[in-house]
Amino acid sequence: PVEGDFMVERVRKRKLRAYDTMLKRFQYHDALDEVLRTQQRPLIVVSLLEELRHREALDIALAGRDEATLEPVLIFVLRHLTNPRFARLLVDVANRLLDLYAPVLGQSVHIDELFVKLHHKVRSEVTFQRKLQQLLGSLDLLLAASEAAGRP
Repeated sequence: PVEGDFMVERVRKRKLRAYDTMLKRFQYHDALDEVLRTQQRPLIVVSLLEELRHREALDIALAGRDEATLEPVLIFVLRHLTNPRFARLLVDVANRLLDLYAPVLGQSVHIDELFVKLHHKVRSEVTFQRKLQQLLGSLDLLLAASEAAGRP
């Protein structure tokens, strides 16, 4: 190229990740498996789950799993269920998993243990949230009393 020549830059096309390609091809089950297998950041997994829910394909992605493919989903839900950023979606995922796999509980000891852990985690989180609500009520009462005492 000589000085003053006009150069056209080539814009590189950004390559999609494997799970994005699967999602684009409507391979929802495989996309979820891939994102869990590659141990992506939780935000990416939750984004994929959110996209599946938006496409009304969450049940498709969660259904028809055997012990080996159900375990990573349950472990992810267990690990991140109490994260306030993800809780609403993951509670929905947990409910759907219970709806889908309740009829086959008892066939795998390991999966049953994960569901029991999920039950205990939800129970402890509910207890924790109740205690927080009580604490907030007490704080509101104290703040209201201090404001009332400070007024002439």
